[in-house]
Amino acid sequence: MFLFNQYKYYVFAVALVASFFSGVKVSGWFHDSKELATQERVREFKKHENSVATKLEERLKELKANERIIEREKLKIIDRPIYLNECIDDDGLQLLNKQRSRQDANTGKPSN
Repeated sequence: MFLFNQYKYYVFAVALVASFFSGVKVSGWFHDSKELATQERVREFKKHENSVATKLEERLKELKANERIIEREKLKIIDRPIYLNECIDDDGLQLLNKQRSRQDANTGKPSN
């Protein structure tokens, strides 16, 4: 008993230090397990994301294979009288008609 009384403070100090370090070790294990779970979730998410991307690329290839570009041009000729009474007054209309009749006479086309 005498020996225990003499060293009881040392035993208590060693037990205290051992419990502290064991708590640190257990805490490390706990944080490591949380990090491992997070990494596994990230890995699963990336795997799912890659599978979705692969399916999307396959679908886009199918759509591009069916894609056709058709260009159509439609020629539209609009024949409208250029000079109307509303736009030009009577004197201007007479001058334009005279000029038109001179051009028709020179080219040999009948006037309208």
